[in-house]
Amino acid sequence: MRAIYSAMIAGGFAVCAPITANAESSANIVIRAHVPQVCVISAATIEVPEGNNSFQTTVIESCNGGQGYSILASHRSLTDQETAELSYGGQNVPLQATGLTNVTTRYGASHERINVIVDGKQLQQPLAINLSVTPI
Repeated sequence: MRAIYSAMIAGGFAVCAPITANAESSANIVIRAHVPQVCVISAATIEVPEGNNSFQTTVIESCNGGQGYSILASHRSLTDQETAELSYGGQNVPLQATGLTNVTTRYGASHERINVIVDGKQLQQPLAINLSVTPI
């Protein structure tokens, strides 16, 4: 028999304890951890001037969870004459007149740089858009 040492995690501290084993012995260790889902989007406020104008920027979207998440655009309400379309990574989404638009829903972990273009038509006043991420 020979003496070997096994590391056991107890109460957050590693404890070394001598054990004896023979050639037919085996050991198993199970480690479990819970990593909270964190989703973020790094984006400055998008500001489209009044009239018929466009604004282009790049954002960084990151999420470590596999459950999925939605990207939301919040902005002032649009009048009946105003329209705006947001292109998010090549996916075109018309902004809702209500002031809250679900831009996209994604599943799985990701970390990527996304091109964003906003085209405003007949805007009677500047349009500020904030992008946010919501885990689902």
